[in-house]
Amino acid sequence: MSLPLGGISTRSIAGDRTSSHVFTGVNRQFVDHDMHLRVCIARGKLTISEEEVEAMFVESILTVKGSDVITVASDATIGDLIATLARHNIGAVVVVDHGKVEGIVSERDIVRHLAGSAEGFRAKPVATLMTRAPKTCTKSDTVDQAMGIMSQGRFRHLPVVENGQLIGIISIGDVVKRKIEEAEQEAGALRDYIAS
Repeated sequence: MSLPLGGISTRSIAGDRTSSHVFTGVNRQFVDHDMHLRVCIARGKLTISEEEVEAMFVESILTVKGSDVITVASDATIGDLIATLARHNIGAVVVVDHGKVEGIVSERDIVRHLAGSAEGFRAKPVATLMTRAPKTCTKSDTVDQAMGIMSQGRFRHLPVVENGQLIGIISIGDVVKRKIEEAEQEAGALRDYIAS
């Protein structure tokens, strides 16, 4: 679906709700969080493609990387956790008890703990090391929102939760890759417009 619009006003309808947006300026961006709609404006021409809209959300990252998440229980040992990180070549593990996200442990957490006291470290339970009640996002959050959460919290992994259930995990690398792809698409669209 591609919707070229000649003016600088759009109207979007979702269910019984109608929302109008008027835009000014050149190459401005707008995200309507209620409608999950993103529009890019370049010199008075407005084009919305279904792929561009879908690419703006966390769900698009999960579609590519999948929803498999490596987890451990809070009563597992830190030794088991380290083995899990190494076996799967990952940088963080989500701690889940009875289907609920209880925490997250990253390589950075392990290093910090080791710097304090290494005695009996591997035999301790994961609960002593994990970050409790970690920040999460949903699949309908925008990539920009997810990046903001990670940047503000200064962490690199963000569990994706829907209705209390863990459905995936994204990393700052996933987000940066998506942002680069998005910038390339926008640059291509602008080149096409200039050439037309």
